[in-house]
Amino acid sequence: MNESVTPAQKAQGVLWLLELKSIENIKQKWLDTYKCEPPSENELKKWMENFTKFGNVEGDHQPHMSSFTLDGEAKHSASFTDQQHRTEKSTKEQNAPLNLQPQSFGDGSGHHFSFNDKTTTLENIRQLHEDFSNERDWNQYHSPRNILLALVGEVGELAEIFQWKNEVKKGIPNFTDAEREHVGEELSDVLIYLIRLADRCEIDLPSAALKKFEKNAKKYPAKKVYGKSKKYNEYQSS
Repeated sequence: MNESVTPAQKAQGVLWLLELKSIENIKQKWLDTYKCEPPSENELKKWMENFTKFGNVEGDHQPHMSSFTLDGEAKHSASFTDQQHRTEKSTKEQNAPLNLQPQSFGDGSGHHFSFNDKTTTLENIRQLHEDFSNERDWNQYHSPRNILLALVGEVGELAEIFQWKNEVKKGIPNFTDAEREHVGEELSDVLIYLIRLADRCEIDLPSAALKKFEKNAKKYPAKKVYGKSKKYNEYQSS
């Protein structure tokens, strides 16, 4: 691999990996664009792993992927205040492999499910989508209404996977590997469009979500609603 590959080119490789899926198509795109030796599959996956762990393609202590335009020129972008805290992550956590299988079931066994990636933020994803859209001149189509309708469509595609399966247990243990991967893809589409909708509406989604949790905690006091499923106004008279 050419050692002169820039962070911007690596970032573009990650975008192509998300968009094109096929390694061969990515290599051809790389040759057409940069006229140099394309990265290997392992290199592309490593850049993707760096981005999901650290928010950038180089690894920890490097600029965020969004700090580069797609032609390699530096640009101003929001920095991530938690960068210094990432260095405190254990080597074991940083090198944890991605896993599509359920890690735990929260069914009284003392275990609970958690995401492998503890560092990627909603802002990371928002910025990635902004870069993705800017490169393709798609912002002209991304009105709040259009994004909302696209989001609803993706929810429908997700629901279609569960259609006719009757009751599905936590952890979807009866799904095939292909079905699990499909669920992950559709959930990702829903998340990406939800974050994009918040972006186009200029709603600070992380802050709004935390405020909503605070409001729900007041509406549903744990001592009053524990083990019950009534709507909040049904508890007010009790």
